[in-house]
Amino acid sequence: MAASRCTEVSVSGGVKTVRFVAEPSSAQLMGGEFAEELLDLVDSDATIVLDFSGVKSITSKMISDLLVMHKAVRAHQGELILTGMSAHVVDVFKTTGLDKCFEIRPS
Repeated sequence: MAASRCTEVSVSGGVKTVRFVAEPSSAQLMGGEFAEELLDLVDSDATIVLDFSGVKSITSKMISDLLVMHKAVRAHQGELILTGMSAHVVDVFKTTGLDKCFEIRPS
C-alpha cells in the first residue's frame, strides 16, 4: 500500500506552491517518506512556497527535513519561502533561531 502524500502542489509562473493537506504521520517521518516528498519538489532555479496553514504543530524531525530541503533548494539556486504558519509554529522557529535561516512570510 502506497503512503499517502502530505502535500498538494500547484505551479504558476515558475513558482511551486506546496500546501500541506495532512500533517505527516510518525511512520512517514521516521520512514523518510516526508523528507523524500519534500526533496522531490526541488529542481533548478525553483521558487518553492510552503504553505503551513494546515499545520498545527511541528516536530524536530519535520524541522530537520525542512533544513535538508532548504539546503537542496539553495544548492539548485532556488528560493524557499514559508508562509501561513500558526503563531505556535512561528514561535518554534523564533525560539530556535530558524526564523533567521528561513524566509517566513505572513499568509
